[in-house]
Amino acid sequence: MKTYLALFLLALTGVTHSTLFAAPANDAFAARAALGGTSAAGSNVGATRESGEPVNVQYGAERSALGANSVWWSWTPATSGSFTISTAGSSFDTQLGIYTGSAFPLTEVASNEDADGAQAALTASFVAGTSYSILVAGFEGQSGTIQLNISGGGGGGGGGSRFNLTTQANPLPGGTVTVVPSADADGKYAAGTVVTVRAIPNAGFNFASWSGDASGSSNPLEVTLNSDKSVIANFQSSVAQRFSLQVNIAPVAGGSVVATPAPGPDGLYEAGQSVTITATPSAGFTFVSWSGDASGTASSTQVVLGGPRVVTANF
Repeated sequence: MKTYLALFLLALTGVTHSTLFAAPANDAFAARAALGGTSAAGSNVGATRESGEPVNVQYGAERSALGANSVWWSWTPATSGSFTISTAGSSFDTQLGIYTGSAFPLTEVASNEDADGAQAALTASFVAGTSYSILVAGFEGQSGTIQLNISGGGGGGGGGSRFNLTTQANPLPGGTVTVVPSADADGKYAAGTVVTVRAIPNAGFNFASWSGDASGSSNPLEVTLNSDKSVIANFQSSVAQRFSLQVNIAPVAGGSVVATPAPGPDGLYEAGQSVTITATPSAGFTFVSWSGDASGTASSTQVVLGGPRVVTANF
């Protein structure tokens, strides 16, 4: 009865739940509590949500809205590997998210709701020396005491989905692709792992673009492993291509053809170069048409050297 009376009086006076409790010290992202060991205790009672914070977490195959009462920790692993982070031992239905970045919007590494009953848990690969931000909130605004636990490290890691990443250079002589961090001992990555792929061109090639399960031309590029993925680095020759222009005359006595400009000392033209060819008939002949890689009946026409070209002047 006393509880109901207190709530009734609060409603009459306009005092809200959030005004009864001071916000936790790690309520704001900028005030993340440093996690130096493998566990931490805290509370989200009185916590709020900042503008720009993440708004949902992974819940099975779907996304679940985050409660508006999140608190934050920061954690920098000393070793690379697969770690499990959970809220087992907390007093309410928790939501958990792991992120990289120093300001909003953040990049999600992994997130979860209800992997361990009412408690959140996830397993992902982490890179030594990288600063990660850990968010804990309450499902539908629930609050209470929080127990944060970290275990694992140094490889394989158990539980959760695990995915393959394959990389390829196109063409193969064009270069190589590096991936950081490396896959775990089973050759796979934990779901949500963010890897950095870098294309390294060989001599005589330039990096052009990504394809497959990546796109764009940023190099290096971050890829999030939320499924099996194949990434292709496309390279192109950095050596200017040169092509031939062969001109035939039919019949041979019918006339002559002049190409302007003339080819280089090697008898070739630069790729993409436009060449004007002009046919002049001999006495007793008239120009009829062009054939092969040129067409039309005008005595002068242009040929673009997108590759080797063969044209015939017909008299």
